[in-house]
Amino acid sequence: MHDFDQFERRLAAALRSDADRGIGPFGPQRVARAAIAASPRRSGPTQGRSRRGLTLLAAAALLLVGGAVAAGSGLVRLPSLVPPVPAPTLPVAVASSSPAVETPGPVVSPSPAPTSTEAAVAPRGPSWMPTGDMVGAQPGGTTTLLPNGKVLVTSGYETGPGFHGFHYGSATLYDAATGTWTATQSMIDGRQGQTATLLPNGKVLVAGGTIGGAMVSAELYDPVSGTWAVTGSMTRGRAGHTATLLPDGRVLVAGGDSGSGSDPLASAELFDPASGTWAATGSMGVRRSGNTATLLPDGTVLVAGGVSRGGREVLASAELYDPARGTWTATGSMGTRRESCSATLLPDGRVLVAGGDSGSVSDPLATAELYDPASGTWAATGSMGTRREVHTATLLPDGKVLAAGGRKGLLANGNADVLASAELFDAATGSWTPTLGMGVPREFHTATLLPDGTVLVAGGEGDAGTLTTAELYDPGSGL
Repeated sequence: MHDFDQFERRLAAALRSDADRGIGPFGPQRVARAAIAASPRRSGPTQGRSRRGLTLLAAAALLLVGGAVAAGSGLVRLPSLVPPVPAPTLPVAVASSSPAVETPGPVVSPSPAPTSTEAAVAPRGPSWMPTGDMVGAQPGGTTTLLPNGKVLVTSGYETGPGFHGFHYGSATLYDAATGTWTATQSMIDGRQGQTATLLPNGKVLVAGGTIGGAMVSAELYDPVSGTWAVTGSMTRGRAGHTATLLPDGRVLVAGGDSGSGSDPLASAELFDPASGTWAATGSMGVRRSGNTATLLPDGTVLVAGGVSRGGREVLASAELYDPARGTWTATGSMGTRRESCSATLLPDGRVLVAGGDSGSVSDPLATAELYDPASGTWAATGSMGTRREVHTATLLPDGKVLAAGGRKGLLANGNADVLASAELFDAATGSWTPTLGMGVPREFHTATLLPDGTVLVAGGEGDAGTLTTAELYDPGSGL
């Protein structure tokens, strides 16, 4: 025991000396050599056995403790040589008069746990799921995704049995986290055919609409307080117009109807959130209502299609608004005249226009075309599987476009043939494929992409009139 105590002190001193001189790291061969040098020297036949036994004992002890050796008042850390698994086979250090050489035996390593990416995950197909009833009806209304993740719905009007086209000013909030609806303060003025635009400050601008005539009034919703406040009025009353948030934070409102049976408007105006006022800007080259408006990546606004001449002429023309100059210029015309169609900005900067009608609500379109801002031209792309208008089109996180609902014409009794079907557009192939349909046929509904990648479809009109229900589309995975 005395010899081993001496050996331990010598080995610790040797390693400590090396550490003080910056020599390292302390690999297994260095430990073995230090153990040989530190072992007590004896004469006689037991010399080899003693030194060899102490050396092996020290090496085994170092390996089992994972490389920690006491050296005076400090601790010299050595690399761990064997993973912490049950009953490992340890390396054997062979002592001789020459430097020791490791002869490692087989080392048993634990099998790595499968990562989440390696685990087999069954593909999940698309699905629709009901998500409660709104507080109040909503055809002709709007939906806006708020910064807090909730969705603000402003109501329009009610139709169908028991309803008389009464205009509502109710507002409702959808909480995606809980899947529930709660009422918030009603708008100051009931309206339908209005626009709603999320401003950079988090408030929502609602402008125009109609109650027996086109409205000039506008109001702001504050999500923090849940209240509405009057803001400046537009220069012209308008309903069925477009509203586009510009890169500088102002809102461009263009076109729309100024009154029942009158020609649509060509005028446009800008709302300044900083001052809460409106100012006229350049007018479009063509009067139009029921058109689309899309903010392009370069900051200009593409307006396409719609109706003119009191709804008697459906348009194929398109024009661009330049916010820097406040002017409009004509761009390439669509291949087909369209109104009540959808327009979606694709990830590559092109604009997909789909469906609508060319002047006959009994014969909607299935065709689609793409606008290329680089060339200012339109090109036909694959047609939808179903003719549809007054549908929704939503860009999904994977770059595909979900077209849902709408109407495909009129039934024999004159009622709308409302659709529940849905389909997906793939810009890479220029083709449409059917996906799972909604639980309820809808037209004039809204569709909002939520932060989790699902799509909230709300309200609209169905076979029996006004709908207060809503449902969620989940694109699924792997299909």
